[in-house]
Amino acid sequence: DLYDAYAASVTGWEFNDWVAGEAMTVLQTREQEAIVAARKGDTNLLMRQEIALGRVRDHKKRSLLHLAAMNGQVGVVQLLLDRKTWWPNMLNLRDNQYHSALEYAVLCNHDEVARLLIAAGAEGLSGEWLRDQLVSTVKRCELGAVGRLISFAQNKNEARAAQDLDGRSLVFV
Repeated sequence: DLYDAYAASVTGWEFNDWVAGEAMTVLQTREQEAIVAARKGDTNLLMRQEIALGRVRDHKKRSLLHLAAMNGQVGVVQLLLDRKTWWPNMLNLRDNQYHSALEYAVLCNHDEVARLLIAAGAEGLSGEWLRDQLVSTVKRCELGAVGRLISFAQNKNEARAAQDLDGRSLVFV
């Protein structure tokens, strides 16, 4: 694993002739390749990567699962879930905008990805984020989207009873 090689090199120990700069350059290159592969759906490249895929993040702290979910890359999501390349909380990990992979999948209309994430144990949509999405969706008269949001809610009854900041139910928004 390149992380081990890099860790060994930065502590001053040489590991298989790696030095810190070389190890870090290779690691960064492979991480960038993995990020592009997750976005584009290149499962073959991801399977060949010699890095811990669960540790890879882009500049917004989005995991490969976030990137695949927002781009509707069902094959990549399935690969990451099948290979268990995440740690226990990866399914509910938040990026620096506080979005989960499930939220990106739902926002970007990738329902198959959202169903995979829920089936794997991701927490359903909830909280202020869900309320804000429901209210704004109702205001735009996108009633089909309201149904989609509720279908992926952690607590469907609570989602149906959502209110705007003025206390109005979704029916009266």
